[in-house]
Amino acid sequence: SVEVGELAAQMNSRPDQIRPVVHGLASAFWECAKARLADELFLQAMTQVSTRPEINQLLLECYLAKKEDIMQSTSAFGMALPEYQHLDWRIDVELGRRSVYQDANFTFMMRLDVDNGEESSVQLQADYANMKNLQKELESAVAEAKTAHSMRFQRYIV
Repeated sequence: SVEVGELAAQMNSRPDQIRPVVHGLASAFWECAKARLADELFLQAMTQVSTRPEINQLLLECYLAKKEDIMQSTSAFGMALPEYQHLDWRIDVELGRRSVYQDANFTFMMRLDVDNGEESSVQLQADYANMKNLQKELESAVAEAKTAHSMRFQRYIV
């Protein structure tokens, strides 16, 4: 690329010597932005790159200057999932009919409002058995989200 060639000319070096350094720093900045590292954690990570504090401080200044641009780039490659906005619900109870007096049927009605760039609503209707199954699945999903394997994936998806 032209930028690496210009940088190499300024440093009296060859582009094939500069390119791995530029790619390494870009990768380090990308990972730090994805992890949303604070300044002191960024400096700790950069001590692996350079032991000289003045170089680490320059890297921090460069990172802070471009952090917003990096965050916008990382969000462009992330997954855009709908975001919860609001949930309205009600329970409809049928206590009996002409032919059956001791029958109670419960129906759960829900409207889930989500925002995925534009507001949309999803209408849901379920009986008691399906609601119990939904509760069980949601509880197992919450338990799974707390495992170490899921936490690692969550860090990379952000």
